[in-house]
Amino acid sequence: MLTPTINTFMAEHHKECDELFAQAEESVANGNWEQGTILWNEFAADLEKHFSREESILFPEFEEATGMLGGPTQMMRMEHEQIRALVVEM
Repeated sequence: MLTPTINTFMAEHHKECDELFAQAEESVANGNWEQGTILWNEFAADLEKHFSREESILFPEFEEATGMLGGPTQMMRMEHEQIRALVVEM
């Protein structure tokens, strides 16, 4: 069995997060606030797990391999903080 690449793993996890968000959105649109809240909380936890993996594993590996410390990973960390704030606000 082939081991999935980090790229494949992260892409799949992005899809899972997207699906949870869509399910939560659909539940709320249909007036099912209880289910929507449950799904939203699952989405928020999964999103945080995703961000944490990127920030603690992927970004340091990228920075070490490229020597780029202030480039795209810095921008993505800032975007993560913005998204975290929006998730709390929502």
